[in-house]
Amino acid sequence: MEILDPLLIRQIANTVIYAKSKQQQREPLCENLKDMSLNINVPWLVAGDFNCILSPGEKNGREDAQDVRKWRRHEKRIWERLDRALINAEWSQKFNDTMVLISSGIALTRQMHN
Repeated sequence: MEILDPLLIRQIANTVIYAKSKQQQREPLCENLKDMSLNINVPWLVAGDFNCILSPGEKNGREDAQDVRKWRRHEKRIWERLDRALINAEWSQKFNDTMVLISSGIALTRQMHN
């Protein structure tokens, strides 16, 4: 999706992700994003549900939970941060003060960095 911002008169690209839950099924997505990145020369935001965690710190609860959003084991919920927002170098240069708001009951604000 390409968007023209009428206030900034600047073209940007936006890709929204809702990834498969199994790792093998997500691999084509990664390849497609790599291929797309070769042809996008405008500020590009890729955001959505990537359905994976990058580190144990993104999970609260059971240690061995892998491909799920919420687990319930003995009435204990497992929460994982699965949403991501990625930017390319052009986005970083044009919008260096970009912030992402992640809301799942508790609002968190994080500044994006390369």
